[in-house]
Amino acid sequence: MVKPKDYNRLMAFEARQIFAAIVALYGEKLANDLAADLLSGKDLPTVTWPRF
Repeated sequence: MVKPKDYNRLMAFEARQIFAAIVALYGEKLANDLAADLLSGKDLPTVTWPRF
């Protein structure tokens, strides 16, 4: 869980940095599955961001 004081810093990261971290930490298969979902054009789950 992201601490409230770190939330804005996290959201400032570029997407390529976040995607690189996903590949490094969780593997190429997960990253490829995520990319396929993002590029498919289908509706993705809605995220309810915390309100700090």
